Amino acid sequence: MANLTKPLIRALLVEDDPVAAGLLQAQVRADTEADWELRLAGSLEEAFAALADAAVDVIALDLMLPDSGGLDTLERVRREAPGIPVVVLTGLEQDGLGETARRHGAHDLVRKGRPGRPVARILREAAGR
Repeated sequence: MANLTKPLIRALLVEDDPVAAGLLQAQVRADTEADWELRLAGSLEEAFAALADAAVDVIALDLMLPDSGGLDTLERVRREAPGIPVVVLTGLEQDGLGETARRHGAHDLVRKGRPGRPVARILREAAGR
C-alpha cells in the first residue's frame, strides 16, 4: 500500500521586502505536495539566528538584504549552513546569474515576479537532495 503521508519541509525564507515575502509564503503554502513549516527572516542576521534556533531543510535566499548583498550573501549562508540546500531569489535580470549562483553553491535560482516553475516545486526538489 502506498504511503499517502506528505513530507514535511522546513523552509527558511530570507527576504526583506514584505510584499515579496508575502507572495512567496502564499505560493509555498498553496502547494499540495508537501506540508510546509515556514520561517521568515528579513536580514542575514535574522537568518543566522533562525538557523541556530531550528532545523531547516531548505533556504530560499534573496541576494540583496539590508546587511548583505550579492553573491557574498550566498557565500556567507553556505559557510554558516553548509549542508542545507539554498535556492537563490532574485529580481535581477543579469545574464548568467543562475550559473554563477550555482558555481557558488546554490541549488537553483528563482526570478521573483517572473513566470516559471513553481517556487514550491523548486524548494521541494532542493530539500529532497
